[in-house]
Amino acid sequence: MIGQHVKLAGAFAYEVHNAGVLRETGWIDNMILDSFFFSWLAGTTSASNYFRYCGLGTSTAAVSPGDTSITPTADARATRSGTEPVLYQALGQWRTGNSYVFPVRSTAQTVNKLGIYDALTGGILSAAALLSSPLNLIAGDILTVKHYITATLDISDRTGILTLDGVSCAYTMRWMNLDASLDNANLRTSPWNLHGVGWGITPTTFGYSVNLTMAQNQTLITNTQDRSSIPGTAGDASSAGCTITPSAYVASTYYRDLEWTMPYHQGNTPLGAGNIIFSLASPFSAEMGFVINFSANRVPKLMDSTREFKIKLRFTWGR
Repeated sequence: MIGQHVKLAGAFAYEVHNAGVLRETGWIDNMILDSFFFSWLAGTTSASNYFRYCGLGTSTAAVSPGDTSITPTADARATRSGTEPVLYQALGQWRTGNSYVFPVRSTAQTVNKLGIYDALTGGILSAAALLSSPLNLIAGDILTVKHYITATLDISDRTGILTLDGVSCAYTMRWMNLDASLDNANLRTSPWNLHGVGWGITPTTFGYSVNLTMAQNQTLITNTQDRSSIPGTAGDASSAGCTITPSAYVASTYYRDLEWTMPYHQGNTPLGAGNIIFSLASPFSAEMGFVINFSANRVPKLMDSTREFKIKLRFTWGR
């Protein structure tokens, strides 16, 4: 079992305008709730849907992981009105944000909480925050709320030894192509496409195109190289079959695992595998992924369908 980590962090920002004048601003971290984790990565719903609506709340109680509502005000939830371009923060880190604009107020209103939902009424409360002080809205105010998400990859190498029939195969697991998907301003995305369509993942359905290549070449590439940097040979096996299994979410743990299982007896790789290239591609990115490199001893080619690689990714939410 090989592990890598992706940390997702969220925060709210808000602005209040009245007659074209900025009257008040605020910024506060949010909590991602259990109701989100129970649903995310377990079905075919796009992640974009979980962040579609913003609601206002009156309760002054602290946000709890098991919350499913925020005691709403009389105001209707605001529909997402725009998504900010993904901004490059550092190698392996990106941020994007959604905007929600509420109608011009006709009466006074006190807001104590902000929440993000997947539906205009009811639905899943994905994120919530208790404001540090009440937001007192007056007639004529226009409230704009922004919800930001930062995705951070743990880009450090993972190393270990895989032993098969007495043969020790030391490996290095490394993220690849960390900059290429940000080269084109029209195609920028985080590696997990947090705001795009088609993100739902089940064991048989996934939003990203998962491409697995077993390459005989034993070159270890850098973080910013892509899979084409590993020269292919006639014996390489592309698109080896795999299954994706999401783990059950345990309340209040703030992480969820996805496990990819790949049988490595597939493909014509007579010399064995020097690299296993795992790339995720979508209409919004250029094959983000990672490589598992065996630079000393290749994984031997075994025609045994009972043997397989299991690769587990853990998604965690920072708050």
